[in-house]
Amino acid sequence: MNNRFIVCLMVVVICLASCERNDDEDNFEPEIPNKYILENIITNDASLIGFNSFQANWSRIDSAEFYELELSKQSNFNTIDSIIGITDSKVNYYQFRSLKPDSVYYYRIRYFKDDSCSNYSNIIRVQVNRENINISYLTHDNILLKGRIHKKVNIEERTPAVIFIHEAMSDKNEWINHEFFKRYVDSGFVSFAFDVTGHGESGGIIDFPKFRIDTNILPKDFKVSLKYLQSLDYVDQNRIGVYGGSMGAFMGVGASAFSEIKAVVALTCPYQHIVNLYDITNINSVFYIAGELDGDFPGDAQKLYNITKGPKKIEIVEGSSYHGVTLLYTSTELKNEAFNWIYNSLEF
Repeated sequence: MNNRFIVCLMVVVICLASCERNDDEDNFEPEIPNKYILENIITNDASLIGFNSFQANWSRIDSAEFYELELSKQSNFNTIDSIIGITDSKVNYYQFRSLKPDSVYYYRIRYFKDDSCSNYSNIIRVQVNRENINISYLTHDNILLKGRIHKKVNIEERTPAVIFIHEAMSDKNEWINHEFFKRYVDSGFVSFAFDVTGHGESGGIIDFPKFRIDTNILPKDFKVSLKYLQSLDYVDQNRIGVYGGSMGAFMGVGASAFSEIKAVVALTCPYQHIVNLYDITNINSVFYIAGELDGDFPGDAQKLYNITKGPKKIEIVEGSSYHGVTLLYTSTELKNEAFNWIYNSLEF
């Protein structure tokens, strides 16, 4: 009896040991030699964007044996439009051609070496028939202002333009990153944003006490920016709209006196700054938007509305303390109204 028990016990121990070894073997992950761990490859922004083409760019990997570049209309690459094999490791660009104009594409890349493959790179989004232009120009007192224009590459005739003016202590990217900037280009317009004196990449210094009373600073910033925009041979000089938030709002409202400014959207506009800097008898075609709980600005909007000529509109956003550009995020309906106010005034 004892011998049988000992034999059975030995069999159980052997089986358990065997199972334990099998579990270890199933979970075993062999160590990958360092020579097969490939460094990551990085894709860079597209360049030479044309009507139906663009150049894909990446950081070169000298040790690569070949690259595999993928193009897709889907950001998740579920469907691949094109796979390009490149055998020269010194090459770090590829020109895609014969694409569909105005379409959005995505590209990524990986490379191969010693029978191993790197991870895919980061993904770059690019829209063909789009051109982004960095610009600079001087004010009357030699302050260098910097701006950005987005437009379609293929513009066959002069087209309306929209000027976007940022808030104080911000910069042009406040609007460049907003959906309106792209929507107007998609609609065939030119979008233009610039850094006001002392802000962003522009020269000069910020002096708010002077900004509020000196007609030779912010009003002149706008005037020289308008003049630059009108000098471009693809811009319709007489069909221009303006969006402005806070500081940009009173610059836009003041500029509504120019005959070529067909409509303005003013987000949180201070009344007193208008009185200090502009002729209030010539304000035209403005849509005023203010948050109900944003200090004196609802009252300011109402006072400005009362003295505005021509088409005009006012929206006091109930229960909102949002200020400036953020007001456009309070509702889809308000956002569409603000877009259409300019669009309908400039449409072809």
